[in-house]
Amino acid sequence: MDLSLGTTIPWFTFLFLVSIIEETGWRGYALPRLLSHYSPLVSSLILGAVWATWHIPLFLIPGTWQNEIGFMTPAFISYMLQLLPRTYIMTWTYLRTGNNPASAVLYHQLTNMTGELLDVTSRADLTRFAIEIIVSLILLMV
Repeated sequence: MDLSLGTTIPWFTFLFLVSIIEETGWRGYALPRLLSHYSPLVSSLILGAVWATWHIPLFLIPGTWQNEIGFMTPAFISYMLQLLPRTYIMTWTYLRTGNNPASAVLYHQLTNMTGELLDVTSRADLTRFAIEIIVSLILLMV
């Protein structure tokens, strides 16, 4: 990624706006409705599956980094599965901040920025996935 000032600020502004728009839908609208019928864990699993499905078109659009890792590859499967514990962490944070979707926007933006700024290797990505699973399990027990 070209990290010149002329490209970096607009790109991260775009990513921040994407985070706000997505999280307005996921945590601002869908999650409260799911929580009115299901536990936080079940709500997170449902929302995580929908969120993963939402990202499938990016794997089919040439020029996206998702397209570069390929559709139905091990990296694709890892990406899709990672959204499940990540969604639970975001649900837990949302609930602990008084149902404030801003916490999810910040977490979402953090994951977007690290994915854009760092050349994340497959091994590092799997490590992040393992950490998110462990954190999710700890939060589930809390």
